[in-house]
Amino acid sequence: MGDFNTCKDSKDKVGGNKLYPRDVQEFNDFLVQSELDEPALVGDHFTWSNRGSGAGRILTRIVRCLVNANWQMVYDKAFVKYHHQGISGHCLMVLNWEDQIQPKYGRFRFFNHWTSHSTWEPNDEVHGQT
Repeated sequence: MGDFNTCKDSKDKVGGNKLYPRDVQEFNDFLVQSELDEPALVGDHFTWSNRGSGAGRILTRIVRCLVNANWQMVYDKAFVKYHHQGISGHCLMVLNWEDQIQPKYGRFRFFNHWTSHSTWEPNDEVHGQT
């Protein structure tokens, strides 16, 4: 997660100097070689602004969360939510994977009072001779 200070393609920038394919090639090569991708996106597409207005305003998508395929398999419903910029030119990024980490089975608990039940039968094979 962080500010990579570069875009992936021309859709990631509005305003300012034109973005050429050569400007994004190195970052895209890095993503392919590292086998990284982004989880689903919720919220604003652009993650940085120069806070300008009118013709001087620049919007870019340079802040990203990158994950590998193994991470995506474990957290398949995860998403990144970008919130509107506050006092900074950067958006707040929140990675959400709640409801993803749940144990398959609850923790087993043994209560001593179960041994006083009329149907209690100790298992000597498991616990040894009593």
